[in-house]
Amino acid sequence: MKNEKIKVDNHIQNNIQFVDCLEFWVSNAKSFIKSFLQPMNFEVIGMRFNQERSRIQYLLLNNVLSRDSLHKQFQIENNSYIKPMQGNQFIKVTSSISPNDFDFHSKHQRHGDFIQNISFYCNDINLAYNKSINNGAKSVQLPMKEYFKNCRDTVETAIIESPFKDLQHTFINRNITTFYQHDNNSNSFGNPLFLYPEFEEIKDKELFKIQDKEESMRGGTGSLDHIATCIKNGEMGYFVEWYRKCLGFKLLSDSVDESENLENELILDKNFYVITKSDFKYTKKENIGLKMAVLSNQPLNTPYHKTPPIQFVISEAIQGGEGQIEQFIHYFGGEGVQHLAFNSNSIFKAVEIAKSQKLEFVYIPQSYYSKLDERLIHLFPNSIPKILKENLMRFGILIDSDAITTTSAPNEIDKDSQSNNNIEINQNIGYIKQIFTKYITDRPTMFFELIERSNALGFGKGNIIALFESLEKESTGSQ
Repeated sequence: MKNEKIKVDNHIQNNIQFVDCLEFWVSNAKSFIKSFLQPMNFEVIGMRFNQERSRIQYLLLNNVLSRDSLHKQFQIENNSYIKPMQGNQFIKVTSSISPNDFDFHSKHQRHGDFIQNISFYCNDINLAYNKSINNGAKSVQLPMKEYFKNCRDTVETAIIESPFKDLQHTFINRNITTFYQHDNNSNSFGNPLFLYPEFEEIKDKELFKIQDKEESMRGGTGSLDHIATCIKNGEMGYFVEWYRKCLGFKLLSDSVDESENLENELILDKNFYVITKSDFKYTKKENIGLKMAVLSNQPLNTPYHKTPPIQFVISEAIQGGEGQIEQFIHYFGGEGVQHLAFNSNSIFKAVEIAKSQKLEFVYIPQSYYSKLDERLIHLFPNSIPKILKENLMRFGILIDSDAITTTSAPNEIDKDSQSNNNIEINQNIGYIKQIFTKYITDRPTMFFELIERSNALGFGKGNIIALFESLEKESTGSQ
């Protein structure tokens, strides 16, 4: 089954291109969607039952203005995926409706609500599957091709087990030719629901009702920025090696030296974020820290300085630690996905919308903002713009600079920092604004992140520390 379609991005050498879809397994799909995903600007566009009718599954997509005009809102490329520049992400939410669905209930009892599948769009699923199996991955489903719409549409999939217990990876490729049934216009717009032909449209207008939105409401939440996972102490080498061999991912480095030999990346400490007790100022815990690696299908040290479409973050617990990584492993029942981070081109707007729908975010103490001018003097030599700082404090958003030096285009500089022509900003340093929700279940295991990048490629060590301390306060009830 050779795929002749062009690649998504010629800069990406990996056969695996981007995260096509994320699947949650939850106890109550309707409640989960309404409480957490709709405030994050995701809307239900389709639903289905499995063959045994023991499970119900909903398909969601962000930046949907109306279900009645889906075919006019999204541009489709290669008959296979939404145009990447639009900044969209598919999510599936699955729930069991049968008391005899022991596989679902046993896993959900162990983990609580959790991410069960991360699917990757591939140029060639056979190549991806064979590479992973030949390097030690376990097969769940052999490569197969399904036909839909009188054999006009095809979807190819293969599934493997990931190194995380109860988390699977699906390789997917599709060729959908029936996008234009609504009209005879052969432009690039199409109904994104057709990309998942096994799903049916929502016929009940009151089910997950979407209030018609203006075009200006788009963009609050964009594509997936990164997936963050937690693992036990001493397991970093195994997980990094698995993703390197089975999926061809590389460790991201702060270096942009194109001549660097990445074959030795596993032994280069600078490829890891290492945070120790000495980095914390406000925690009462004595044994806290982490070691973090970032893997991707595209290394950072390329001449394009482009944020990779896949960023897989692995945070390793420390020996005898008592921080959020160890807490996750304890309550989750092992290693797994801790949070998802979504890009935003307007994080203030996104947070305002989410809060208006009762989504809760972690509390950031005012002391964090009192030191910003000092901490970011290399970025804002004449102090942080007043309106930017006011909005950061108002919405409880973190800001940090990027260690990587790149060249900014004028439109990549934060609009808030341009509000005063006399304000100076170092345009050679990228920075990020980010915010984290509170834990979205009773177990302190899973949450979401919104991140707005201004020409930044990193994650912000200072913000990681602030998150640790904020989540500690939340879990101890001290706020």
